[in-house]
Amino acid sequence: MLTVEELEKLQNVGLDQIDSNTLVDLNSISVDTSQPKEKRIEKLLSSGINPYFFRVGNMKIKVVYSNTGRTLSDIIENLVEKAEICIAVRFRRVHTAN
Repeated sequence: MLTVEELEKLQNVGLDQIDSNTLVDLNSISVDTSQPKEKRIEKLLSSGINPYFFRVGNMKIKVVYSNTGRTLSDIIENLVEKAEICIAVRFRRVHTAN
């Protein structure tokens, strides 16, 4: 399991300092939602996965945790929706400029 010191070091790393090839793809992670939150967190930390950085395909994602009541799934869904909108807007700009 990661120590508090290791977690603090991981938390303070910048996104530009991370090689996306070293990150776990979120699509490869399965979460047993029937387990209590504490057990799910314990399993994640004991697996050695960096809890602050993931990737989806080639896109790097840095996660900041807080007690807002929003789940990681909610936040990731929101990020993906925003990314899809940005890609669609850029696509339209490129094709209307040509």
